[in-house]
Amino acid sequence: MIEIKQAGAGLVLYPNPVAGGNKIFLAGIEGENAKIKIYDMQGNLIRTMKYDKRKEEGINIEGLKAGVYILESIGEDGERRNGKFVKVR
Repeated sequence: MIEIKQAGAGLVLYPNPVAGGNKIFLAGIEGENAKIKIYDMQGNLIRTMKYDKRKEEGINIEGLKAGVYILESIGEDGERRNGKFVKVR
């Protein structure tokens, strides 16, 4: 018997777009910890960091130029979830 794991829903990123702030918050991460990767729209890896859901600190996006980004979350179980966000300034 083959077990098929249904893909989870994407991440919810807020506020989106990000205007004037340096943090973006996440909803939809399974487990307590995750590895976060941020990519630009050309697929270049911009930033990698660890995320602790219990701290609810948000993701620091200070230093990112205005543009559209893909945020990938890799959960403790290896599940990957993606979301897109826009940084205005």
